[in-house]
Amino acid sequence: MDYLEKNPLKKDCKVLELGCGWGLAGIYCAKTFSARVTGIDADDAVFPYLQIHALHNGVEITTQHCYFEKISSEQLSQYDVIIAADICFWDDLAATVYQLINRACKAGVGKIIIADPERPPFFDMAQRCVDQYYGELLQRTVDEPRRASGCLLVIENN
Repeated sequence: MDYLEKNPLKKDCKVLELGCGWGLAGIYCAKTFSARVTGIDADDAVFPYLQIHALHNGVEITTQHCYFEKISSEQLSQYDVIIAADICFWDDLAATVYQLINRACKAGVGKIIIADPERPPFFDMAQRCVDQYYGELLQRTVDEPRRASGCLLVIENN
């Protein structure tokens, strides 16, 4: 979210949050930028929690139960921005996420932001994106409430 504070999204943009879980990043985008957000997750048990958080924050989030490999280029073309966090936690997810990014770039998604706690599968996927799509890897560190670090993959697909 600190990245988005310094690099704000356009008002009313369409955001797809991959592996949304409880949808906190998407809710932030909806509340801060009036973004129209869709949250996708393979586990539909997370959606009631997402909706409680959205209601509490006065925003609406559309949800969809779907696996990454089932998201079509046509569906991706409807979004301006894709956001995600910690979606490359297994080795085989690196290829799946890379293929999704490939479809998204070809479909015209303007910006892709993926955060990760620096897992090896993420770096494998991210390096391919840096090479193929001139993506940028940004190190992030926070000191409060506890020290933590991670990395962002940012692709500007303009």
